[in-house]
Amino acid sequence: MVMTTGEESNAPRFRRRTLARGLGWAAPSLLVATAAPAFAASSECTPLTSSQLPTATPQFTSAALTGWTSAVTAGSFKSSPVINYRSNYAPNGSPLANQAVLEADPSVTAISTATLSTAPFCLGPGTYTFTYSGRSYGINARTITLDAAVLSADAPVSTLASAATWTVAGGGSHSGLTRSFTLQLTERRRVRFRYLWTLPASNSTVGNDIGVQAPSISRTA
Repeated sequence: MVMTTGEESNAPRFRRRTLARGLGWAAPSLLVATAAPAFAASSECTPLTSSQLPTATPQFTSAALTGWTSAVTAGSFKSSPVINYRSNYAPNGSPLANQAVLEADPSVTAISTATLSTAPFCLGPGTYTFTYSGRSYGINARTITLDAAVLSADAPVSTLASAATWTVAGGGSHSGLTRSFTLQLTERRRVRFRYLWTLPASNSTVGNDIGVQAPSISRTA
């Protein structure tokens, strides 16, 4: 014989509907906990191989500057386009082919800037060297500078690596240079390469000019 005690008869009984309602109420916290991280898009990009690296920073071969985007980011200039293609630009007498040259004078005495940027591209972990050469026209009154940098392509945008600023002082001389800088990555990243020309505030609107070739990229480690 099976005896039924008072404790057993008074114990709460859980029905399947009650249990189902409890599970349904808990579900949202599980969905929030497994949300995808905001940087997933960058970590899932496909890195360029060594043979593909030259496609990231296309060489300048025509007036279209194909593969690059130019923009005036401060102030204004007297002519357009501000950045022009030159098949051979050599103010200092030393020829250098296929350059993008900022030679438009600013139309204001306030700071004026322009950029030339690549489309985003993906690099895997490693060390990369960026090398570029340029020529400058330096006898005008207004100083001009050029900065080269690799930026993150995904928000928040930040500078990942950069070269020392090339400054061509007003009333100076024509010059040329070749410069390199390195980028070290511990994980794959979507990046873009950018040139930034700056004409600081000045009493003169007759500025110096800087031309530069597209950079080469090599993986060095």
